[in-house]
Amino acid sequence: MKKLYMLIGLVFFVSSLQADYILKYKMDTEVQTYMYHSDSKSKLINGSGDEKQEIYKIGKKVYIVSYEDGEKNIIDMDEMKRMSQAFGGMDPSMYQEEMKKPDYSIKKTGKRVKVGGIKGEVWIVTGEEDGEKFREEMVVTKDKRVVKAVHAMFDTLTSMSGAEFEENFLEVQKGYVTIKASEMALVSFSDKRVPSSTYELPKDGKQQKMPSFGGSKSKSQAISLDSCYNQVCCGQTSGASKVLAPALRDSFNGYKLAGSGICDAMGLGALLSITSVEGALYTKGKDNIQVTLNLDDTDGGILRKTKQNLDAGHSMGVVSGIKNYSDKKKVNGIKVISGIMMPMNQETVEYIINDETTLTLSRLRKTNREPSLLKVVSSGGINLKKLQQSIESGAGASSKKINQEDMNLDEAVNMLKGLF
Repeated sequence: MKKLYMLIGLVFFVSSLQADYILKYKMDTEVQTYMYHSDSKSKLINGSGDEKQEIYKIGKKVYIVSYEDGEKNIIDMDEMKRMSQAFGGMDPSMYQEEMKKPDYSIKKTGKRVKVGGIKGEVWIVTGEEDGEKFREEMVVTKDKRVVKAVHAMFDTLTSMSGAEFEENFLEVQKGYVTIKASEMALVSFSDKRVPSSTYELPKDGKQQKMPSFGGSKSKSQAISLDSCYNQVCCGQTSGASKVLAPALRDSFNGYKLAGSGICDAMGLGALLSITSVEGALYTKGKDNIQVTLNLDDTDGGILRKTKQNLDAGHSMGVVSGIKNYSDKKKVNGIKVISGIMMPMNQETVEYIINDETTLTLSRLRKTNREPSLLKVVSSGGINLKKLQQSIESGAGASSKKINQEDMNLDEAVNMLKGLF
């Protein structure tokens, strides 16, 4: 019995000394550091300084810590998912079947090299994806420590989005992970003990509480993805549309206007008489086209901003990529950006009206046989000329009753707090 206790104690001692794995990958121009202790304790670091973002896996929960203006903001991804359900209950797995696996073949050259201090093999991968042929030389490794750490990192990222992908994009063949390819490479790998506090949320971080929309719902009552499209502005409106309405047609291409309004999910806009977003909905059977007019957009459209972040290696939550991206087209002198956000297959067309105004139309593609959204709306959709005239005439000016030079939003919120 004494020997048994000694053996148990030895096993516990050895397990407590287990080293942590630390991966550093360079993705394009950005270095990402992944620190792994166990499947329930890890940390991914993107960027540095004020641009830094950290993703923590603690138990079964995932948290994002962002650094901005000297502050540390903590977001609980479970709360974020609950909020997204209130805006439509996005379930990425519903649309994963639309993603086709690339068809490729592997040629093992037999050449051995080191990348980031790790032994690897040079493979040539050739194939076809989305109708385009490709050929790429990459370095892979079967180092079990690196493979384990990469799998854990991928699991954390997919748990954030809620999607369950069949394949790890870094695992070209089972048991082998990529350590060098086009615009990415393993910078270093080490296995050493790090302080347990490394995996703890910063004590001076500020927990961000997600607003509640429409009350809590059980999983069985979760709203389907399309339901958000069934009500203008997800049902959170504060009056009739002022700027967008004159440009809306009652119907086009079989789609009928279901309604329009000022979008005000937080309720502050209605209280302060400030308008920045208007929306409309067109329906055709079970298909819907959601229209959003953002009157305070300095990013040049959500599609372009999302692509920039993805190209820079930033994680964009549920969006894993953008297909068929184009920003070459113009209509009536207005720049047009289009693309399909994956994996949910959300087709988006954006008209950049001016430096602070963007018109966005989006639709979920059910099949690949549907005509493109750009073709649908360009053959009789929103009247862009009338929209420009509406914006230039200041149709929404009457809704901005508060002088922005005299009172900013923070002051207005503080004023409201004083009333209660």
